[in-house]
Amino acid sequence: MRSVTAKRTNKSHNIEPLEERQMMTASPLGGVPGITSIPGDSLDSGSSSIPDWAVVNTHSQLRGVGSSVVEQINDDFGLTGLGQTVVVIDTGIAYDHFALGGGLGSDYRVVGGYDFAEDDADPYDDGPTGFHGTHVAGIVGSSDSRYTGVASGVDLVALRVFDDAGNSSLDWIESALQWVHDNRDTFENPITTVNLSLGVDLNETTVPRWDTLNDEFAQLERDGIFTAVSAGNSFENFGTVGLSYPAVSEFVVPVASHGPDGQLSDFSQRSDRVIVAPGEGVLSTAPDYLNSFDGVTDDFTRSSGTSMAAPYLAGASTLIREAFELSGRVVDQDDIYEHFIDTADSIFDAETNQFYNRLNLERAIAEALPVDDAGDSTATARDIGEIGASQSINGFFTSTGDQDFFQFTAGGTGTFDLSFENSDYANAQARLADGLSGESTSELSFNVLEGQTYTVSIETAAGIGNYSANFEFTEGVAITNDLGIVDVGQFQSTNAGTRHAVTAAHSGWFSVTATGETSGNISLLNEAGVTVATGRLVDGQASFDYQATAGERLFVDVTETTASVDVNITNLVGIQGNEISLFATDGDDRFIVRAGTSVSVSVNGETYVAESSEVANVRLIDGSPSDEIWIFGTTGDDRAAVSGNVASIDSGDSQLNVTGSTRYSLIGRGGDDSALLADTVADDTFVGRKEFSLLTGANVRHYVTGFETVNVQSIHGGDDLAMLHGSVGDDTLEMAANSSQLTYGEEAVRATGFDRVRVFANQGGNDTAHISGTETGGNRFIARA
Repeated sequence: MRSVTAKRTNKSHNIEPLEERQMMTASPLGGVPGITSIPGDSLDSGSSSIPDWAVVNTHSQLRGVGSSVVEQINDDFGLTGLGQTVVVIDTGIAYDHFALGGGLGSDYRVVGGYDFAEDDADPYDDGPTGFHGTHVAGIVGSSDSRYTGVASGVDLVALRVFDDAGNSSLDWIESALQWVHDNRDTFENPITTVNLSLGVDLNETTVPRWDTLNDEFAQLERDGIFTAVSAGNSFENFGTVGLSYPAVSEFVVPVASHGPDGQLSDFSQRSDRVIVAPGEGVLSTAPDYLNSFDGVTDDFTRSSGTSMAAPYLAGASTLIREAFELSGRVVDQDDIYEHFIDTADSIFDAETNQFYNRLNLERAIAEALPVDDAGDSTATARDIGEIGASQSINGFFTSTGDQDFFQFTAGGTGTFDLSFENSDYANAQARLADGLSGESTSELSFNVLEGQTYTVSIETAAGIGNYSANFEFTEGVAITNDLGIVDVGQFQSTNAGTRHAVTAAHSGWFSVTATGETSGNISLLNEAGVTVATGRLVDGQASFDYQATAGERLFVDVTETTASVDVNITNLVGIQGNEISLFATDGDDRFIVRAGTSVSVSVNGETYVAESSEVANVRLIDGSPSDEIWIFGTTGDDRAAVSGNVASIDSGDSQLNVTGSTRYSLIGRGGDDSALLADTVADDTFVGRKEFSLLTGANVRHYVTGFETVNVQSIHGGDDLAMLHGSVGDDTLEMAANSSQLTYGEEAVRATGFDRVRVFANQGGNDTAHISGTETGGNRFIARA
């Protein structure tokens, strides 16, 4: 940091060269040039008056890599200090640096300044030993996306109080402080903060008698301006509690330094008044001549010291002020300082056996913002009661990712239009919770039904801040009747403009079919009042499907009709994964399944189709013994099988499994089809004919027709009986001990494993029987005419 020598002559101080009291060296650090400054001689802490010379230092020392939570805070809160101006009293600012705005004046971020060393209006950081003020300014407010300052939205003022040789005087600093008071409202954004990363190399606990700046600090405090001053870098020399001057002033906020481990830096001076902030290895802006000297001011460098910690806190103070002002609270230095203390982390220092307050900026900002009384999920939504007319609600976004959930009950049936009045920061958008209205939008319109509850999610599209949500209600159609939970149902609408409430019994297709000798519209609305399906009566009929969720409340609207309309509802088929679900009703159900390259299911006059490549299973849920499933094969060669409540059909290109019923009907549609039936553990009876085959028992009834070959097996026990019936044509019977087959030309029925087989020949045809006995003997054959 910079040093100056000042001799006392009342309140003026003459500058003398430092000779060898200060050295500045540049050395690489992690690939980035680093700057180290060694302070000049220290003063005797017991001095009662200013000595013949005093050293004013910019408190900086080279240390390791610094740490920062600034990026996370920007992501969480989006605060930048916008609308405030920070004064940097230092070596000036290289205002042409792109991260500091690229120029000087009202059109740039460095909006003004003054050079008290050279007494002109150009406060550029151009001394041969410069860089310090530029580095400090970047910590406060660099706008570079990679190396962002704490408050990247603030304006800056540069007050240069060091000459080209690195010397300063308390007179120049005093004049700079007076300038701040006089110009606090000169710029577009008021001066709220001052940073002084400089000081006389002392270790005091009270202001020395020769103080010349306290009056100015007191005035700035009365102005409400926050003044951050570096605590000093000479703890390793003094070894006791104390602060540099002017950090020791009771009218400023002294700032100590911590490293990446969160502990006080070895060099940092300290007292019970300090706030500890990051000060080691801080990467920030630098003048071009310091590093590359390529004519482009785009350099960054690392430096360490309480000089780096002070601007960190100065920038942080602007964010806290901004957070408080968002809720309408005007704060001054004392308010901000006490808030930093209240939200700080306590760290222990073994060197002084004391605890110190370390800045916790994220907590400080969060607790400076208004309390968010809206829920952050559907489950915790704030209940705002019944809304039956226009109404407004106010809220506050406490972070960039904040979502506020509000729940209300519709006081009428109609439409709500939701719009916003936003603060300068927030840009509110809304959607109905659970994604019912799709993407968030700044103007949301949705239908509501009287007595129903709705949840609206309001979120920020810009940043934190206040918003006002305005609900405008327009009355609409009332509910005509409530059908309750429906799987299959119907109603008649005799008037135009009727609304019928219904609750879906199952997750799956919800089909509506309307018939009537009239024109008109049929619409389906979800519980949010959003139209999810619609149809128009054409040639006396309209129909549509909707994928419903079990328990979902829906509304069927019949409008623009001039005569009665019959409406049928079917909610018996669903699809999930590779399975089609069939939902049984309380009555006798018949489902029709058609196999092939596409699988279709028909019930209650509705047909649903899915690709066989996507569906491999059909399952009846909660079926009864009276429910049946008809399975139609393909026009190719099919292989079908039925056993108990499981059926399958394989057409070569696709295979379909059907489960859940004990009454299957297999219908062939051409090709060389074969069917295999299996008995149950109970007593079963099989009837085989050329026209059809039927297996019945206590628990099953399986019917087969149109198949060339039918084979039934008795393998599960029971007193099973097979009865084979001949045709009017030429039939051939092949009967052995365990298998009997009756052939009708190209067709055949076979019974295997049955204990009892009866064969009946119809009159007509030239029938032949071949009967084989068992190898064990004991066979008896009786023949009659």
